[in-house]
This record gives sequence, C-alpha cells and structure tokens, in this order.
Amino acid sequence: MCRLLWGLLACVPVLASTVSVSATCDGISNQAVYSTACQISTGTYAAAQVLVNSGFPTVTALAVNVPSETSAASAFFSANYNVTVTGGTGSGFAAPGLSVDAQGDGAQAVASAAGSWTWGTGGCIASNPGHGLGSDSCQSALMPFVFGTSQMVNLEVSATANAFASYPIFEVGGVAGTAPWTFFDVNGQLLADARVTIALAEPLPSAVPEGSTFPILLALASAALTRLGGRRIA
Repeated sequence: MCRLLWGLLACVPVLASTVSVSATCDGISNQAVYSTACQISTGTYAAAQVLVNSGFPTVTALAVNVPSETSAASAFFSANYNVTVTGGTGSGFAAPGLSVDAQGDGAQAVASAAGSWTWGTGGCIASNPGHGLGSDSCQSALMPFVFGTSQMVNLEVSATANAFASYPIFEVGGVAGTAPWTFFDVNGQLLADARVTIALAEPLPSAVPEGSTFPILLALASAALTRLGGRRIA
C-alpha cells in the first residue's frame, strides 16, 4: 500500500484494510474503529467517524472549543478494491473520483482532508489544507484499463481537525470521501457509456461499540459540519 503521508509511489497495494479514528480533549485521547468522541464542556468536544456505505467510505473529523480548552479529531480509512470497467471494448483511461473538504484558518484552528487512489503504475492525490478552501478532486492522473478486466487499486482517505486553547470559540472540520469516476478512450474522448464496478477486495475490521454519549456528540458534529459547508458525494 502506498501511504499518502509518505508521498505517492508507483506500487501494487497489498496490505489489509485499515480503519481508525481518534478524538482528543485536553490531551486525553479516545482511540477506536469507525466512530469515537470526547467532551470537556458544552462548548468543547471532538468527534470522528468513518462511514462505509455499499463499500465506499466517508471520513469525518470535527473539533469545537472555547478559550482555555483544546480538542482534536482524526479519521483514517484504507482498503484494496477490485475495479472493473464495462460498457465498451478495447482499452481506455479512467479519472478516479475523490471529494475532500476542510474548513479552518490554518493557524489556530486547523483542519485538513486528503485522499488517494493508487494502482499498479501510479495514482492520484486530492488534498485540502482547510484554509477556507472548497472541495478538491483526484483527477490529476489517469488509470489505464481494459474493458471487462478487473484490477486491484488502493483507496485511502483521511481527515483531521484541531481547535486550540488560545482561540475564541471555533468549529473546524474535515471530510473526505469518494466521487464519480470519468472515462476516456485512448484518444482522450469521453466515454459516456462506460461504467465502473468497485468492490472491496478484503473484509473490513469489525466495529467497536461506542459509549452512550457518542450519538449525542455525533449529532452536534453533524450540525457543525453542515454550518462549515461540508458535503459528501457517495
């Protein structure tokens, strides 16, 4: 597997899937799989979640604080997929889809969102540092394919959020997930009839049960992310 934080390398992903989240309030961290949260006071909390819908992940991290209190959250997902393109003959190229959104000021309230698709001969990265920017997409590289032939790819998505004690009340968050793919023939012409089937190549980790406070905090986090302008494309 080509780890996004190490830089994108040409490799064939082979490692098992990984799902992890964390939420930290005033230095005390909760580590879990799929979802976790922590709370210091009414105005300071953190929440992180990995949602997998029909095999496709959305990762969310959110931190909210009041002065003198700190919070942070992170979410990470990585898995191998079998990808098959149908709807034509011969070969072509695919532009994989990712959507990454983050909102922060880049100084005292920091957020980020990132993702990558990696295949045997290369890959592409989408990243958003959260400096008031909108969504970024993973369309910088094209994946070669042969119609009807399956190939293995790796998907990684991550999100982080950090709200610091010296800052006034602030909501900061990052969200990353998949987006539609685009297909081209060998001459670069759009293939309107091409379709992709993307199936998990391996089992995902089992979920870890959460405490009774998590659904409440997640509802707060979802409302805050809506205010931040976060949006998902499944």
